[in-house]
Amino acid sequence: MDSFENIVKVGGYIIIFSVFIRLLSRFTADIPALLYLLPVLEMTNGILILFEQFEQITVSYPLIIALTSFGGVCALAQTKSMIHSSGIPFFPYVIQKIITAIISAAAAYCYVILF
Repeated sequence: MDSFENIVKVGGYIIIFSVFIRLLSRFTADIPALLYLLPVLEMTNGILILFEQFEQITVSYPLIIALTSFGGVCALAQTKSMIHSSGIPFFPYVIQKIITAIISAAAAYCYVILF
């Protein structure tokens, strides 16, 4: 039963954040900066948004790699829900994910530029 509960939580977060992205995307004409923040919410929909927004591979590839390594706010919420009663600190995990995203984006940019 615990496994079923965990699967529902993880799937529920993905659905909630996907719907949230679709709702917020209707306001991107009014708030252009919102279009650049939406991909960070959920990885799978965010990658699609980045791919559609940035045609140059020197921009899109590093951003997609960074988002993939970060996972998005949805992945952070999923992780937080799984470790909330374990005593594992969450804030260092978030910092590590951000650092990983930055390093991944830099490496991807170097790859695109050099090759």
